[in-house]
Amino acid sequence: MIIALGVFDYYTGIEVPLSIFYLMPIALSAWYVNRSAGYVASLCSVLSYCLSQYIRADPISQSSVLCINCGARLVFFLLVAFIIYRLKHLLVTEVQFARTDPLTGIANRRYLYERSQLTIDQAKRSGRPISLAFLDLDDFKPLNDMWGHSHGDQILRMIGQEINNNIRNTDLAARLGGDEFGILLPETDRAAAAKVIGKLQGILLGLMTARGFPITFSFGIASFVSTPESVDLLINKADRLMYQAKEAGKNMIMAEDY
Repeated sequence: MIIALGVFDYYTGIEVPLSIFYLMPIALSAWYVNRSAGYVASLCSVLSYCLSQYIRADPISQSSVLCINCGARLVFFLLVAFIIYRLKHLLVTEVQFARTDPLTGIANRRYLYERSQLTIDQAKRSGRPISLAFLDLDDFKPLNDMWGHSHGDQILRMIGQEINNNIRNTDLAARLGGDEFGILLPETDRAAAAKVIGKLQGILLGLMTARGFPITFSFGIASFVSTPESVDLLINKADRLMYQAKEAGKNMIMAEDY
């Protein structure tokens, strides 16, 4: 595109200013590749412009004027590339913050809801099952009050990262708030979900024992062979099963098909 603009610049001369059109490849490079690509596109655009003007030998192409003209364009193009890159970076960062739990660094409730809706839409087309597991830390609140919230936050961060590190790439771990976590398991039936969660429970219990924390974990797994009507239904079923596990004696896994 830059070469084509340079050729067009050569044939039109100063009568048809094309500087604004050079911004397109610069903006695309900075947005879709990176800042360096935007800078390279800026330099190539200036070289293309200068070469076309030099070959034409227009009055404006006198060496001193041409150098000033090219220098001004280079500064302008580089500035545009930097601004476009920063806008993209800020947008990506804002999206990540909107989807990430600030304490644990894993997904938050909002992103779990979004991903659950996408998973339901995919399941409607594929006919594959969906499972959602809810996890609650048993007896965490009195320990948090006794040790202090700073110590409790460290435990939540540790558990969040441990969950995230021990699920499949297709799954999504999220902190729902307080000491509750959710794990979305796409294309997973009850038996497969129970296997994944059972292994995870063992890992978390081992971590707590090694650190000397008297904390256990209650899980509720809602598996839908038929696609659930809504995300709210999926979440409510998993939440209800989790509380059934706590009421049944804690440190248990309750799983059910729907």
